[in-house]
Amino acid sequence: MNWELVKACTVAIATPEGYIQGTGFFISPNGHLLTCAHVVESAGGWEEVRVNGQGVELVYLGDRTRDDFAILQLSGYQGASVPLAVNFQPMDRFLSIGYGLNWSFPQVEQLMAMVGGHPYLVRVALYHIARQDITLNLLLQTAPTESGPYSDHLRRHLWNLEQRPELAAAIKKVVANSSPVRLDSIQCFKLLSMGLLQQQGNDVTPRCDLYRQYFCDRLRVS
Repeated sequence: MNWELVKACTVAIATPEGYIQGTGFFISPNGHLLTCAHVVESAGGWEEVRVNGQGVELVYLGDRTRDDFAILQLSGYQGASVPLAVNFQPMDRFLSIGYGLNWSFPQVEQLMAMVGGHPYLVRVALYHIARQDITLNLLLQTAPTESGPYSDHLRRHLWNLEQRPELAAAIKKVVANSSPVRLDSIQCFKLLSMGLLQQQGNDVTPRCDLYRQYFCDRLRVS
């Protein structure tokens, strides 16, 4: 993969006010742009999306719960593009490029090891790092604590669990185990709906290491 080409083709997806919601990259020289459906949704819908300050046309918008991608078109674009192939895996390095960070793969892997590719968690991390509010190393150290950038997000989940002791007990069981765990189907469904777990067959594991570390501490897993 020619990463200089990738960098040239990757752009920020922003709102009309200039707030970056994510990134995308050009997949045709005619301005077709591939991004995530949740990024378009975060921007307020495709009508609100701005790329280099310009509006876009909608070609396809998926569902963030099933096919989380969107294809937009930037009118008048004449430039480089990344031809897609069946085995093309851009990973989250595109995100770092779009935020002006241009990370190496080891840096991306460090962040992904903590947040597991969770779209919201990735975006929060890159936003604060791009603003120079925090370094990657400090973010990784403070992420599972209430002094880190995810404090409000984590506290909300903890509060919700404390209102439902049976769910708190269930996730405590999951984070205490290094292997997948089988839960009651209703408890499993609720925790999956909250975005705290991921499935492996009929069993579950924490969605990411951030949740494992935080809930191990706050729920006093020995």
